[in-house]
Amino acid sequence: RFFPNPSTSMAVCRIRDVKIAQSEAKPDDGFEFEITLDVLQPLKEDIVVKCSYVADARDPAGEQELDSMDVGNEPGLPAGLMQFTLEVPGPPRELIEKGGGPLEPGGLYLAATYRGKEFVRIGYFVRHQYDVPELQENPPTQTDWSRLVRTLSDPLHTHFLIEWDDPAPVLCTSKSMEGLAAAAANMKKSDFGVLADLIDDSDLPECQAPVGHSPHLGGAAAHQRERSRSRSRSLSPIVA
Repeated sequence: RFFPNPSTSMAVCRIRDVKIAQSEAKPDDGFEFEITLDVLQPLKEDIVVKCSYVADARDPAGEQELDSMDVGNEPGLPAGLMQFTLEVPGPPRELIEKGGGPLEPGGLYLAATYRGKEFVRIGYFVRHQYDVPELQENPPTQTDWSRLVRTLSDPLHTHFLIEWDDPAPVLCTSKSMEGLAAAAANMKKSDFGVLADLIDDSDLPECQAPVGHSPHLGGAAAHQRERSRSRSRSLSPIVA
C-alpha cells in the first residue's frame, strides 16, 4: 500500500489556539487575536497570517483583507509552542454595507500560509445587533452605528495539505521493491496512470469542512495573491 508523502500529510505547523480579546465590541472596533502556534520541527521560512472580512461571499468585491503579518525569526520558525498577538482594524462601514447592511451576517477569517500555500483557515460568523430589543425588532431606517454591538460565532477550522521544507520519499509497506517491480511489469499500459496517481500526492484534496460550512470561512483554498506585508512579528516561546 502506498502512503502520502509524509512531508505533505503531516502538519508541521499548526494553530493550536486562538483567543479573542473582546467577545463583544462596537462595529468600528479592531480585533485582537492571541494566537498559539505548535511547530513540530524547525521551518526554514516565516509563515504569513492574514485576517479578512467577508461581507458578501457571492461578490469578490465583498471580501477585504484587513491586515497580514509575517511571523517568525526572519526567516524561519523554531520547534515548540509559541505565542504572538495579531491586531487588525475593524472592517470599514462601506464594506459591511455591501453585504446588505450591518444586520445581515458577515464573516471573518484567519488564514495561515507557508511558502504561499494555505495550511489552515479559522473562520467566524459575524453578527451585528442593536443593544436593545426594541431597536433590533424595529430597526431605524437610518443605521444607528452607535447602538450596534458586534459578536463572533464559535470558530470553524479547516486544514489543508501542503508540502513543507523537505520532501520525503514515498513509502511502500505492503510489498518489497522487487515485488512492486514484478507487479508493474505485468500491468497493462493503461494501468500505469492509476499507479502514478497513487504515488503522486501533489493533488491531494483538502480536508473536508463541516456540512453547511461557508467556503470563505473555512472551505476551498483561498485565492493566492501578491500583497505587501507591512509588519513582521517575532514569537514568544511558551516555557513548559
